[in-house]
Amino acid sequence: DNDNKQDKLTHAKIASSQSTTGIADIDLALGYKFLDKEKYHMSINLGLTIPTGDEPDAIYAFEPIVGNGGHWAFGGGLDFGAKLWEDGDQNVKLCAALNYRYLFESTEKRTLGLKNVDFGQYVLVGKIGEQKAVPAANILTRNVDVEPGSQVDAILGLAYNNGGFTIDLGYNLFWKEHENVSTKDKIEDAGYYLLKPIKQLNAAIAGDYTDFDQGTNIAKGNATAAIGVANAYQISNSNASTEAAETPSYVTHKIYGGVGYIFKEWEYPLML
Repeated sequence: DNDNKQDKLTHAKIASSQSTTGIADIDLALGYKFLDKEKYHMSINLGLTIPTGDEPDAIYAFEPIVGNGGHWAFGGGLDFGAKLWEDGDQNVKLCAALNYRYLFESTEKRTLGLKNVDFGQYVLVGKIGEQKAVPAANILTRNVDVEPGSQVDAILGLAYNNGGFTIDLGYNLFWKEHENVSTKDKIEDAGYYLLKPIKQLNAAIAGDYTDFDQGTNIAKGNATAAIGVANAYQISNSNASTEAAETPSYVTHKIYGGVGYIFKEWEYPLML
């Protein structure tokens, strides 16, 4: 049946489980320790992130990515430590660190949405005069400019040390701002419309106006007028939405703990 012809979905597919392995981004840092006392220290640094991980291909909606998607980043950091208490071989130390990076704009392949259409990338579209449906994601997936912007990774913790034995307890904060996505490759005017108006338009071209408002008095064979009545939604740059391709701002909070031991009496100390 020609009415059931449909192209396969090629992008924004949803799979049950995926994984990947690779080398994530490389961080280079140059630091200066401007406070270096017995009971406390503080240093600052400048950092450069070199992208070495994966770049998204948008075949899957939630594809696993190693690294930050191919974006260079620059920023700085702060490192602080202080000994709060000491008694013989025992002590309690406070440690804090903060790293800031600004991720610069780079080109990625992502799937756009459609304005005023919920999950518009998954609707079916077609051409006037054709009886074949095409998933909108196949057309809306293209190269876009992505600027991730700022991100902050901070840590605050306490460490209890007794001889070679140590216990850590702390808090980790990660924050990332809302991405800015802009279209790069224009959507060519290939004549694709949302499928519902297509049925009306094809009927109008064939001279059947039964699905139209009777008050419009459309002249038979006037396909241009029929397009206006059908309110045909064309797949175009002006109707494409970058919102569906943007990652919103998010923040994560973590509590961490650790236990370790350093074999200090060995000639080459080993930490477990």
